[in-house]
Amino acid sequence: MIKLVVTDLDGTLLNNQRELSNVNENTIRKLLQENITICFATGRPLQGITKFIDACELTNFDSYSITNTGASVYSNKKFQLLSSNYLNEKEYNTILNHIKENDIQLAGYSDFDLYSFSEKINSALIHDSKILSMPITTTTFASIKNPVCRLNIMGDKKEIDQAIECLPQDIFDNYYTVRNETFSFELLNKNSGKGNAIKYLMNYLGLKKEEVLVVGDNFNDVDMLVEAGISVAMGQSHPDIKKVCTYITDTNENDGFTKAIEDIIFNSPRK
Repeated sequence: MIKLVVTDLDGTLLNNQRELSNVNENTIRKLLQENITICFATGRPLQGITKFIDACELTNFDSYSITNTGASVYSNKKFQLLSSNYLNEKEYNTILNHIKENDIQLAGYSDFDLYSFSEKINSALIHDSKILSMPITTTTFASIKNPVCRLNIMGDKKEIDQAIECLPQDIFDNYYTVRNETFSFELLNKNSGKGNAIKYLMNYLGLKKEEVLVVGDNFNDVDMLVEAGISVAMGQSHPDIKKVCTYITDTNENDGFTKAIEDIIFNSPRK
């Protein structure tokens, strides 16, 4: 019996306009009515998902959010922080020293802020700012208000490719890294990642693997998909993501999340 449903947001629960459809919102509410716990697991900061939490009224239930690619785990009731894995100034300087010869930006993401550590703000960070409806704060690492969950190397595809080539192997060994977008490469505390966050939440809730269903579409979802008893890949997902899943649903544009839930949990397949 499924007791916890964990879903990614962009490309999964949300459509290509990054909106929550009425169909998917109603499915979330239906799960809550069946006393199934909901968790949003996203690369977004907490501030960038509160409108979806509010739309589903998740603060009225025992529900959870995994944010910034697994750096933080929150209870949605009063947004209590349950677990966190931050990056410090020494780690920031280590990464910066390896890429400073490249004309790219190293940006910081807390759960409440977007930080630019240079006066020049590139288009990739501006793009994220608009998507998340979060302003950009130009600052130094030493002056940040809230702790940094992840650092993003940002620029165009060629610039990011070159920056990654400059990183020594120990960066990949000592940090959690992922590239979901061509314009951004994420570096996080080694204990971050959605998979580690899911394991923490399962232990916190006392759940077994077979009681958990996870839905995702991108490469930062893989390590949480393999932790679930039932793993669902969206229809538009890369073939390598589909390979690790037990179920493949329709695309995010066609409410694939709802179709999977109706079929797997409520045994009433939607066409």
